Parts: sequence; C-alpha cells; structure tokens
Amino acid sequence: MAARTRPHNRHRLFLLLTGSAGIALVASLVLHNLVFAALIYLFGEDFWIETGTSDEPFFFILAVIVCPLAFIVGAVGSITIWAKSKLKR
Repeated sequence: MAARTRPHNRHRLFLLLTGSAGIALVASLVLHNLVFAALIYLFGEDFWIETGTSDEPFFFILAVIVCPLAFIVGAVGSITIWAKSKLKR
C-alpha cells in the first residue's frame, strides 16, 4: 500500500514545483525592478557605475535561468508520472 501512495506524493511535489516556479518567476521580476529602483533612489544614478555592474543580477538570474528550469522539470515530471499512471490502468 505504501508503494501505491509514493507516485501520488511525487506527482504532488512536481505540481508544487511547477506552480511555485511560475510564482517565483513573477516575484523575481518584480523584486529585480524594485531593488534596482531602490538602490538608484538611495545611492544615486552613478551607483551602478561605481559597483562595476550595470544591473542587479541576483533576481534577474533567478527569473531568467532558475525559475524556467524549475518549471520545465516540474512539468516534465508531472506529465511523466501522469502518463505512467494512465498506462498502468
């Protein structure tokens, strides 16, 4: 009986990963712009030239690389588990 509930829990985890990646993508985009604007407001427009970077990279990398990869992994895992459960029936 425990082996039967395991795929269900994995499917749930993959679905949670897919949904949270989509939410995190939007949140990262918003935070990237807010942090960028807040630092310019607090330290002036020359702040980014003095730091040697032209932009705030952390949330940008999350939004462009990490979140889409997590979304793809979650979607592929969900579809795979769903397809396996349909084939067993």
